[in-house]
Amino acid sequence: MAYQALYRKYRPAVFEDMAGQKQIVRTIQNAIQNDRISHAYLFCGPRGTGKTSAAKIFARALNCTSDGLKPCGHCENCMAVDHPDIVEIDAASNNGVEEARNLVERVKYAPMMGKYKIYIIDEVHMMTAGAFNALLKTIEEPPAHVVFILATTEPHKVLPTILSRCQRFDFKKVPQNEIRQRLLQIAEKEGTVLDQQAAEQISLLSDGGMRDALSILDQCIAYEPEHLTAEDIRAVYGVVSDADISDIFGLLQRGQADQLINAIKTLYDNGMDLERFTADLITLVKDSLIYSCSSETTLLSEERKHLLQASFSKASIEFRTRFLKELMDVYPKYSHASSVLDYLEAVLLKYVQHETINSEYDSSVPVQIPVRNLSENIGESDSKTAGSVNKPVTEKQNVKSESDVSRETSLKKKATPDPLETPEYTNDQIVGLLHTADKSLREKDMSAWKTRMTFSGSLQSGKYARAVANAKLAASGSNYIIVYTSKQMESDAINDLQKAEGFEDFMELLTGTRKAVIAVSASRYKEVLDTFRACMKSGTFPAAPAIQTCEVDVGHMKSTEEELRVMFPNLKIIND
Repeated sequence: MAYQALYRKYRPAVFEDMAGQKQIVRTIQNAIQNDRISHAYLFCGPRGTGKTSAAKIFARALNCTSDGLKPCGHCENCMAVDHPDIVEIDAASNNGVEEARNLVERVKYAPMMGKYKIYIIDEVHMMTAGAFNALLKTIEEPPAHVVFILATTEPHKVLPTILSRCQRFDFKKVPQNEIRQRLLQIAEKEGTVLDQQAAEQISLLSDGGMRDALSILDQCIAYEPEHLTAEDIRAVYGVVSDADISDIFGLLQRGQADQLINAIKTLYDNGMDLERFTADLITLVKDSLIYSCSSETTLLSEERKHLLQASFSKASIEFRTRFLKELMDVYPKYSHASSVLDYLEAVLLKYVQHETINSEYDSSVPVQIPVRNLSENIGESDSKTAGSVNKPVTEKQNVKSESDVSRETSLKKKATPDPLETPEYTNDQIVGLLHTADKSLREKDMSAWKTRMTFSGSLQSGKYARAVANAKLAASGSNYIIVYTSKQMESDAINDLQKAEGFEDFMELLTGTRKAVIAVSASRYKEVLDTFRACMKSGTFPAAPAIQTCEVDVGHMKSTEEELRVMFPNLKIIND
């Protein structure tokens, strides 16, 4: 007997042999058992997920004469090699109006052996609009003995009038664990030892398609008939191992540009698929971000977690996020690139220098940073201000070099109290502030709060309005408001701006009263509310901290014209 490809040799003959699609199998079996057979079905989904196989099994089950599970595989209809009542049509080569009209004429004839005459139309999206229209009336009201089963990978190309007349079943990609188990079973039947890692590699390459997985296995068995390992799969398909990808990322992280480019060039010379390498690198970087955000996640195996911890997690999350975006941007360009190697090397070289700087910086060690010694006297010559001094700067210290503009604008606020030294508020302190808040003030401020974004385009107040764009007002006091945001990052940004410059001017403009802004995240605000309710039950509340606002020094207030002259000394203002 001539050799038969594995995907044909092991094509499912009964519903129980199908991998995945459990919901679809159960629905069809119940329909057969309860005799609720529709006149038209549409099977759609990615390639290799079992659409045509399910259609053939369904067709045989409809004509099966057994009283048990259908198809039984023993009755005359099930054992027929070419059943006269099951007609398969390839719409890719029979897509014209004339073929559709011939089909309409054929459906009039009664079945020869079974109860139903089933027409399986594969790749139905290839039919022309005229052919669809010719079939429209027949699919809507076919004879009682006719069942249509349409199969396609692109249901959006099928006319809506056809879709609305069919029961639609969407086939999903087969899960990797089911593909892996099926591959191990078939390899055992073929007399080939298949490693678990090799089966895992094939399931990844197949991308959820069982037919693709069996085709890959078939080719790899031809390469190594006795014992298939993951290295054999990678050698046949030019796939780089995760360990090698991790080593290459390590070179990127350490800034070893020469070794990095040589490693990529070696992969290219050895025939490795650089597009697949990029896709695998994207997956690993994405997994490293998942692991960094949740080390206890069950989405990653322990082996993969160990790999990510040893290599990718050493790079900062910020770097990995930007690097991932760059890879995802360049990957679609490979299909139009004259040299994929050039594109990949350009991306890696772009980030190798950036990560070298970040990897050599240790925030726990003081760094000597030259700071220009600026004089407060604007009229001093450049020779007196050109000198530089080295000052040790740690992560908790702030280096401020004020320009002319920053010195002028900083005079608006008094030096006491210093906003930069405002402490973070604890949950108990915020509970105390909630207790001293005034409901009537909140109602008054709420009406003004809703108009805050009208100042987003203002030169002076825009950044304050944009900072609190997503903040919700929680409480109002005489000289403060408490807001909460859905993201911690947003509340931190508001608090940082309050410390650095203060919201008092903006709040006075918005509400008519100078108030400080205290921001918390939504999750923390929930904790504060729980504590507040507990305090209400006990009747005791923690003391509220004293809120000090920055007052305006009127003597130093400047008009818009004066501020513009400070920013642009050569500015000429023409009164029109």
